[in-house]
Amino acid sequence: MEFYKILNLETGLFSRGGQDCDTNPKAWSKRGKTWNYSAHVRSHLRAYKKTRWRDSDIPEHWIVIEYSPLGNREFNAKIFYYGQ
Repeated sequence: MEFYKILNLETGLFSRGGQDCDTNPKAWSKRGKTWNYSAHVRSHLRAYKKTRWRDSDIPEHWIVIEYSPLGNREFNAKIFYYGQ
């Protein structure tokens, strides 16, 4: 079974969820939030986009990591959001 996390490459911290990820330093931590489904990660990214000055884009320095027993994969968060 896979699970997902969002990593900020600039800080090395993981998203804790929420819509204020770019303005609230407490929105990031060493462990962060774990999402069990890719659709839930996309939902989080969609909520972020909608609250950031109406349609700002997902930062390039965010990546989505898919953890899987078959091996982990990394995706640019923007590419992950718009479709793999």
